[in-house]
Amino acid sequence: MEAHAVKDELERRIRAERRVAVIINAQSRRGQRLGMAAIARLEAADYAVSGHFMRNPLYLRRRIEGVVAEGYQFIILGGGDGTISSSTYAFAERDLVLGILPLGTGNSFARSLGIPLTLSGALDVLLQGKVADVDLGKVGRDYFANIVDIGLSGEMAWGTPRALKRALGVFAYVYVGLRLLWRHRPFLARFTSGGDTRVTYTHEIIIANGRYYGESLLGGSASVENRRLVVYTMEAVSRWQLARLWLAFLLRKRVPLAGMPHFETRAVTVETEPPQYIDLDGEETVRTPAHFTVAPNALYVMVPREFADQ
Repeated sequence: MEAHAVKDELERRIRAERRVAVIINAQSRRGQRLGMAAIARLEAADYAVSGHFMRNPLYLRRRIEGVVAEGYQFIILGGGDGTISSSTYAFAERDLVLGILPLGTGNSFARSLGIPLTLSGALDVLLQGKVADVDLGKVGRDYFANIVDIGLSGEMAWGTPRALKRALGVFAYVYVGLRLLWRHRPFLARFTSGGDTRVTYTHEIIIANGRYYGESLLGGSASVENRRLVVYTMEAVSRWQLARLWLAFLLRKRVPLAGMPHFETRAVTVETEPPQYIDLDGEETVRTPAHFTVAPNALYVMVPREFADQ
């Protein structure tokens, strides 16, 4: 069956069966409240809803596989970029449709898809949108939806205990980051892509599959639809500039990424001296060296009708 026919059939089945699993990252009262409101609206639209509120993200993968085993094909996740990216393995290259309720801080992937950040707007997309197939990034066996950070942000993600995150939220990263920032030094980065090698010293590497980093629109042709990754490096900056950029990254505020050195590629191997931690959309994974590729059209996701699905 051709790609467009598969998407049409998935959408037809979702609207006909009106059966959906909703999994909410409910570590905050806000997440619980918005999750309950979302389920109420879906039920009012005559959907049979299987609702799940997760307070421990370590069990998220198990819960997703559980609802898949129960036959659910349309699965809505409520959370931030970390929740979405840590779940992509379950959806990648399978006839499952992801629905997104953007309940995080940056909501970069939702922005890249044109999904409204309000609860009512996101629910309009879930109830009236269309099924699109979009690219995922891949590092080793791990998929990521939007962004990979290597360097200071990765070190910060690895160095922040989960208990501290739960207790302080974003301020946990501020606490750990300030301790790391003043002793952080640029590291050697080597990029090998298509037979070419680039070498530079940088504080941070950002590898983007989507168009947004928090509120910041990325430069180049970053897109979840163009089968390419965009690689940014944060090179010659002062310690004050580094602190300002780091806080903007942390809070997912507007950052002048378009002016940073960057290149586009379908695949790249990243080596660093010394080895650096890798942070996938807010979820810590492995260290460098690592090989990054694009998984074309690997994810079915519900998007607005006006989204340009290629």
